Amino acid sequence: QNAVFTVSPAGTIVTLIQGGSNQPFGKIYAMAMDTQSGDVVVFDGAGYILRITRDAKPVVTTIVTSLSTGGNGGLHPLYGRRNQLIGVWNRTTIHSLVLGSSTPLTTIKNGSPFVWLADVEYEPATGLYAVADLSNSSGSVYRFDPVSGTVTTIVALNGIRPTQIAVAGGRHLCAVN
Repeated sequence: QNAVFTVSPAGTIVTLIQGGSNQPFGKIYAMAMDTQSGDVVVFDGAGYILRITRDAKPVVTTIVTSLSTGGNGGLHPLYGRRNQLIGVWNRTTIHSLVLGSSTPLTTIKNGSPFVWLADVEYEPATGLYAVADLSNSSGSVYRFDPVSGTVTTIVALNGIRPTQIAVAGGRHLCAVN
């Protein structure tokens, strides 16, 4: 079953919403926290982006429906911008998601060099974002500037396909299938 939950610093698990016959979402591919409200934003495999409040009785609101998906996805708060996330979910496009807007999605970058984007993560040391691309033949990790749209290659992985990425200090950690 799909579920969205939080874990307190003391280790307490609080379930916000859990799957079942009335679940509002399909397989969860990515999620992030809205740094302004503390709400959780979820991208699912059915092509929905949903906002889940962290109230005593969580409320699920659909932000976007019918997205074209590539089977993976990543969401991360857009650093320095209120109510905005950066996301990847349809193979070759990086999006900005503005919460509370009547037109929440904006394309930041589309196409080359991207083949099949899988995840995005903020790099505090550079102020930019690391993006994992799990191309069918050889994956790569890129550095992306959401202001200029500039993409630089951090590493070509020669046949290794990163599905998730995390940045810890100056290190890039990748999970692969």
